[in-house]
Amino acid sequence: MITRFIRSYFRIILILSAGLSFGQTTYTSIQSGNWTSGTTWDQGSAPGINDHAVIADGTSVTNDVNGGQGARIQNLTIDAGGILNGDNRKMNVSGNLTVNGTYTSKENAGGNLILTGSILDGLGNIIINGTGAYFSINSNLRVHEIIKSGFQKEK
Repeated sequence: MITRFIRSYFRIILILSAGLSFGQTTYTSIQSGNWTSGTTWDQGSAPGINDHAVIADGTSVTNDVNGGQGARIQNLTIDAGGILNGDNRKMNVSGNLTVNGTYTSKENAGGNLILTGSILDGLGNIIINGTGAYFSINSNLRVHEIIKSGFQKEK
């Protein structure tokens, strides 16, 4: 009787926990396209605020999220040979940002890369074009490596 109760209890726990999502989902670009297009990503939909997006080698993804805080993601990795075109829209990364490829954005006040996470890593390029765009670090950040190339300090 007690054994049957324990088995039933564990079955109920397994059934209830099967529907829960543990951890973040990783979305990898499988072709060039817009951030919000499901056909761009291996998961068939765009990554969300708690996910990890990977811009794969040979693909170029354009941030097409309009208004508000723009595209929001926990972790973002741009592989060597991958390109994330921020266009003139905001990209918010709340976790780790690894750039081994290229992140680029256009000149507009809305075209900003905002990092509130803890790690900036990689050997790629972050290109912020124009006077109204910026790269903002809003946390205690650990930068793994910086290669100084054409960086100008504001006066």
